[in-house]
Amino acid sequence: MPEYWFYLGYFLMEAGDHKDAIDVLSEAVKMRPGYSDAYYFLGSAYEASGLDIKAFEAYRKAVKADPGSFDAYFSLGVTCGRLGKYTEAVDALKKAVMLEPEYADAHYNLGIAYLFLKDEEAANNVYRILKGLNPDLARKLRGLINRE
Repeated sequence: MPEYWFYLGYFLMEAGDHKDAIDVLSEAVKMRPGYSDAYYFLGSAYEASGLDIKAFEAYRKAVKADPGSFDAYFSLGVTCGRLGKYTEAVDALKKAVMLEPEYADAHYNLGIAYLFLKDEEAANNVYRILKGLNPDLARKLRGLINRE
């Protein structure tokens, strides 16, 4: 029963036991390969363990299994950014923003990814949107744009 392994993995994550959570959540996705939530939390466990490449792979499987998962797209985008995969970060964060247009952190991270791609115009477009959502994050993004 994959739900048992999923919930056990979730509670292990909440308790900070990331290594055991990885083992348990891996079992859940073996039992049900399209289990988006299990892949998402598996990615979170890998991320918390500093295993960004494995987190990237798990988040990709999560969004493939559930293209409507904001959390999976957002986490995939942030992880891609840490891995230097800025084009993929932009793609994932654009999807996250489409799913939750009011989530300021997704816009902010999207703006940063655009800056890494040297697309200042796109970063400025994100800045304009972010001003209405979170003025503090907008100022931070503006400061990064002005450094370019």
